Amino acid sequence: MILLISCKDDLPTGAQFRIKKVTMQGDQQYLTDTYYYSGNGRLSSMDKAYSDRRKTSNYDLYYKTVFRYDARGRLILMEKQPDGTGHGTIYPGSYTYQYDANGNISLIKYRIDSPDANDNRLAKETISYQYGSNRQPIRVTDFNDVFGDGFIYEYSYKDGNVAAIKKTKVTYSGETELVSTRTYQFDDKPNPFYGLFTGLPDPDTFNGYTFKQNSFYQSNTFNRNNIIFAQYDYEYDSYGRLTKIITPGPGKVITAFEYEMY
Repeated sequence: MILLISCKDDLPTGAQFRIKKVTMQGDQQYLTDTYYYSGNGRLSSMDKAYSDRRKTSNYDLYYKTVFRYDARGRLILMEKQPDGTGHGTIYPGSYTYQYDANGNISLIKYRIDSPDANDNRLAKETISYQYGSNRQPIRVTDFNDVFGDGFIYEYSYKDGNVAAIKKTKVTYSGETELVSTRTYQFDDKPNPFYGLFTGLPDPDTFNGYTFKQNSFYQSNTFNRNNIIFAQYDYEYDSYGRLTKIITPGPGKVITAFEYEMY
């Protein structure tokens, strides 16, 4: 269900909005993402705080994601920096970006820095991109640097949004197996994360609302509009901005979106 909330204030001429905070709460879990921007309007960092008080788990997780750019304004490094005060386990990690002659992302190198040498060996990946004529990614490959296995994601678009993603598993010996083909529905409202940063670090995060990491929203940067699911309720303000998502049921979860003017 989609609900429009009519509440409109007088705004300065030319005022624009950007996402400032996302909160998720319900099912004895609570998560907050807070976004910070530099003077030139680029996303500079994001703070994540997550608490889980379910019987099967009881811990907190806190970390900062820092975004760094080159002189041309292109994202070249996305770095996760846990503060170490929570009981959850997340290691420092980074995504390093490379670009082709047309200014499109060609490669993303991912790694984590774990005290366990074996973890470090396993958690090194190369994500590569292929583009269509309109410069939208149509094929993303994500392969482990050590074993050579991974996944291929093939994207198709409609009206500026990713209408479907075909996911194929590739073994180290080169064998392939279709994992899934997912299709998506969209509203006609602006996606607050569209173009927030370049690249899609983990294509799988397109496929649902993951409470713990909540990467779904940040990774939804390809789409002009918001992905919607029939079983969820959506609320918007009078400017068409997404303000709330309600996941019904026994483990009801409410996701709220806050904006700032700039």
